[in-house]
Amino acid sequence: MQAKYYSRLKKDTGIAPELTENKPEKPQKAKKPSRLFEELSDEERQRLNFWCELLKEWQSRRLQYKSKTEFDKNFVGECRLKYEGIEISERMLYRKWNAYKNDDFDGILGVRGA
Repeated sequence: MQAKYYSRLKKDTGIAPELTENKPEKPQKAKKPSRLFEELSDEERQRLNFWCELLKEWQSRRLQYKSKTEFDKNFVGECRLKYEGIEISERMLYRKWNAYKNDDFDGILGVRGA
């Protein structure tokens, strides 16, 4: 659309700005490597196993539903009743699932800035 406008502008006036197709790349932040499973304490390993199992259950049950966002709300409500001491939300599930896919143990455990 923009190229079409500039070509018409150039045809009408004889001048047009140069189009640049490439956007400048943003510098990427250096990621701190996640700790290995062996480096975690026993309590952290238990929490990690809990969250990994919960995430696997969430994803497997989620496949059965047409409206995944609606299921996510129901799953969060179910988990809040089942695990009263655990804080859980939809955003937390998505964030932890992303960390799970990237094998980021610290991300699953919620360790930030350490």
